[in-house]
Amino acid sequence: MSAETEFAWLLSDPAAETYETQRTLFVEILESLGPPANPNLQMATRIDAKMAHSNLLTTAYLGIDKTRAEWAKQHAVMLRSTCQNMLLDS
Repeated sequence: MSAETEFAWLLSDPAAETYETQRTLFVEILESLGPPANPNLQMATRIDAKMAHSNLLTTAYLGIDKTRAEWAKQHAVMLRSTCQNMLLDS
């Protein structure tokens, strides 16, 4: 949701607030599970996921290959929906 939030800010998408709230909920869920066994690994995993999703969104919205951009957009929407479906209030 971090990448979705940042891209929504970049595109002046009104959904940015919603994504930011959802991202906060994921952080709260993660923190409620207790301290991670390996905090560095946890942070690295979160950063890797954010960068991968950011690359997908970059391809989707700024890519010049229309076929690849459409695939990236559909895939990004599917991944975002999967995350949102994990939240009870979404």
